[in-house]
Amino acid sequence: SEDGVTWDRIPPDVSGLDGPGGYMIHDLTRGGPGYIAVGAALEEGQTAAAVWVSPDGISWNRVDSPSFVDEAMFAVSAADSGIVAVWQSAWYSPDGVEWQRVETPAGFGAWDVAHADWGYVAVGERGGPLVQDEFGGWVKSQRPYAWTSQDGMSWESIDLHPTEEWIGAEVYSVMARGNEVVVAGSLAQRFGSYFDAPPAFWTTSDGSQWSEHPLDSLPVPGMTKPEAFIEGLAETESGMVAVGFWVHSPKAPGDEGWGRAAVWATSDEGSTWKEVSAGDTFGEASGMWDVVVLDGVVFAVGDHAGGAAVWIGEWSD
Repeated sequence: SEDGVTWDRIPPDVSGLDGPGGYMIHDLTRGGPGYIAVGAALEEGQTAAAVWVSPDGISWNRVDSPSFVDEAMFAVSAADSGIVAVWQSAWYSPDGVEWQRVETPAGFGAWDVAHADWGYVAVGERGGPLVQDEFGGWVKSQRPYAWTSQDGMSWESIDLHPTEEWIGAEVYSVMARGNEVVVAGSLAQRFGSYFDAPPAFWTTSDGSQWSEHPLDSLPVPGMTKPEAFIEGLAETESGMVAVGFWVHSPKAPGDEGWGRAAVWATSDEGSTWKEVSAGDTFGEASGMWDVVVLDGVVFAVGDHAGGAAVWIGEWSD
């Protein structure tokens, strides 16, 4: 798409993204030969991490490596110092073509990765002890974690909410601009339950000292004990925007929740956020999965009522 309004799907046989198995692309960035996409490939009953490179975003070539076996990639970040991809493992590449899996701390599991002036930062959660929830089931504690690396090869882990108490956290997104890093997720408000979990943000300027900025648990119309998922972050000329969705608490075990797309914004360094009201624009049964800002216009992509969806907005103070 040239404007975000009219879209053309590139046929797999033209793009080079077809093949004998099933494929998923989880993330894409500019870097290496032009663009790099990462995800997973399912071929002959085996799952492997997958990387594709492209000079123009239209024609793609798949890259192979022995380090991809029995793995998958969920996010990628490129910098002059190299390219890093992550999920349950971490990989480093100097050019997007040659890859190696690198050693990571115990419990490593990252949903997103970004590059700041001081190095790379990956974010996710680490599991903790099981506790009994309000329905009589068992729920594992999840702690918000960041992993930092100066070179993409050696990694250190950081607990973003150090406490001995049970904690339920979801951390899916990170963004860097210069030295400043913003991490987005949610923190549960009640022991043993991931519901009633409003957004939370973490900020750092050096990767070692972090500040936590939880939002109050605000009522969401039509939703009981909602949980926030923040899937994407982007920078505008006046601040930052975060996109994701709210999930409704099930009334009983086995009941399915439902989602409502949501946007949060800040005009400072990431410590003070507020949810953006857009009436029925976001709608129910919908969710935003990523966001980008081009020429001052905010583009969010996701799903609505079972189909792909794009939302377009402009920043206003």
